[in-house]
Amino acid sequence: MVPPRSSTSSTSPSTPDSLKRIKVFLNRANELDLDKDNPESRVLAYNCRQYAVHVGIPLAGQDESARQNLSMILYDLEKEKDALSVLSKDEHWQICRKVADKVLTKADAEDRAGMANEVTAKTFYVAATFFEVLQLFYPSEGQEEEVNDETVNRITEEEQRLLYCRWKAREILKAIKEGQTPTPGGYHQQLQQEQQQDVLVDSEQSVMSPQPTTLLDDLPTAPPLFAASDLFHGRVAPVDSPFNNDGCGGGFEMNLNGDATPAENLAARNATKENKEVDITPVSASPLSSPPRRSSTLSSSTSAATTTLSKAKLADAVELTTFALAALRQGEVELGRDRLERALGLLRR
Repeated sequence: MVPPRSSTSSTSPSTPDSLKRIKVFLNRANELDLDKDNPESRVLAYNCRQYAVHVGIPLAGQDESARQNLSMILYDLEKEKDALSVLSKDEHWQICRKVADKVLTKADAEDRAGMANEVTAKTFYVAATFFEVLQLFYPSEGQEEEVNDETVNRITEEEQRLLYCRWKAREILKAIKEGQTPTPGGYHQQLQQEQQQDVLVDSEQSVMSPQPTTLLDDLPTAPPLFAASDLFHGRVAPVDSPFNNDGCGGGFEMNLNGDATPAENLAARNATKENKEVDITPVSASPLSSPPRRSSTLSSSTSAATTTLSKAKLADAVELTTFALAALRQGEVELGRDRLERALGLLRR
């Protein structure tokens, strides 16, 4: 059980402009601090601040005010470190992922029910922030650390959910601004269906004679909210939104159920809540359609001149090619070339 939370004061209203990018993580952490009786909120708030420091250090440079601001956050993290060290790194991830999925499920259910509004958009943005924080648990670019297939699948899934959340939030706000009813669902499910159909029909040809794929050509792709290289290298910057820098989104705070609760009522609700132990039950599947997994049903191909490809490797090649196309559309030539070379490398083995 995580010990009772100590008071924190990590985010100052005077966060310097050079650290503007990390304010969204600090705002989310401050909101979670209000949910004082929920141990899960304490764990996620801690990791939000950890990620803020991770992103903020290279941004601070020689800016003395920025460095002092980060020092304050580090000081508060040190006060929490001993209490939260009772949980392993994997347990920290499980808790943070569980909350991210819970918030996304809340927003997704409202959207699919045709009830999306500005609060739903904020919920999607909050979920996106939590999915980005999960990058804290994986090797950064340039780190030589082996990751297994399960971890690769996990990273890919979380990146795609992050992208979907941000795109969906933007689409909802755009529709509301134009006086239209937000359209439920989105391009994510269409992409999955199109990929599965094309892979099943053309898998043999793609193995025998790799050619540029057109899986995304006919789909209403999401607007580029950030550079493709940032997404695929784990450097996704928070998108400016009506909710990112206001601290509490117009008088609303997010709790771990994904609800937007009036701030003045949150303290009263917490006063009656019983203390709970951290629940680290393995993350369950979200109603949001998950991205194509590497275990997709694919037909293997063999010939005298080629080596038999496993279903998993073929799925990997298709996925890498899809990412390459997305990167090239954003003008990220080096990233696109790298992903295509990896895909071809799998096909040549």
